[in-house]
Amino acid sequence: MIDRISLDKLELFGLEEDPRMCESLIEKEHLRAERDPLAQQLLESCYWEEDREQAFRRYIDSRDFSTTLELLRLFNIPADQPLVEIGGGSGFLSWALAQHDFQSVCLLEPNSHRTTGTGYLRTRQDAAGVTIENSLDAWYASPDQFQTVITRNCVHHFKNIAWIAACIRQKVAPGGYWVMIREPFVDTSRDLYRFMHTHPYSQRYGVFEFAFPPSHFVDALELAGFQLRAIVPEGYSNNCLSLYSEEAGSKPNAIFTRVVQWALRHVPRATTACYRIQSMINRLFPGRKYFARPQVMLFQRKEVGEIAASDIWYPLAEDQSPAAERMLEPSAESICAA
Repeated sequence: MIDRISLDKLELFGLEEDPRMCESLIEKEHLRAERDPLAQQLLESCYWEEDREQAFRRYIDSRDFSTTLELLRLFNIPADQPLVEIGGGSGFLSWALAQHDFQSVCLLEPNSHRTTGTGYLRTRQDAAGVTIENSLDAWYASPDQFQTVITRNCVHHFKNIAWIAACIRQKVAPGGYWVMIREPFVDTSRDLYRFMHTHPYSQRYGVFEFAFPPSHFVDALELAGFQLRAIVPEGYSNNCLSLYSEEAGSKPNAIFTRVVQWALRHVPRATTACYRIQSMINRLFPGRKYFARPQVMLFQRKEVGEIAASDIWYPLAEDQSPAAERMLEPSAESICAA
């Protein structure tokens, strides 16, 4: 008799997004990998093996990176304009871009630990072209804006995608782009709970992981002031951007990839139309996903316009900033004393 596991039996409220916990769990996984080949495979799929030099070299030589680089060129992402990778973990993508003539690369990553954060990257002499920022406060407070934002396997960790996207938008130059790579997708509640049950680290270590339908990502970013401009569908380049795969794939897959490349170069809006049409069809008749399961989504910042000052019914005084307003708020100690 096969044992069954209830999808209701999950640790949810206690899941955390904590750099120290993330580094600690990978250290434990390094020990497990000494006797468990599957643990080693998982580490290598995330480029988290203990040999950091090897991990970085594997990534820059991978189909994952060569395909990413090719897509950035198809999207006309300028290599001479400021680019920031947000939530880049170890920073291997930022480092690889800097090695391929991207001239102004910033990595925003709150985790400064050796393996899962920016610790190892800071020790590399060839990483001088990457500006590393571990402080979210300092990054948002700076006047710098970026022509391109890249996230890779990152946005599903945002507990409020639309709000954080709106904050990120303020750091994107007018007309700038957001390239979103490798997010996990689910369509139903059963899919969601199964995703968390089967995630190798979520329930074992209490790491925050939460997947969404593709439409949730699109709706959240478009609400925040971005416009979907292109979709890279499931199947493109043998799924090397959504799965850890170095296989070239079949001849039909190669033909499909070339067709998508042509569309991305000449009629990128056709890919977004395919995404929206197929998403609608799949709601009624679930089937193969393709464009409804994007490996990459390209968004562009749009302008949201202005409003008349008279429309603000409760304006701040000229000398009153939000920071000053907060200073006037009663503290917890004063409330208790009262």
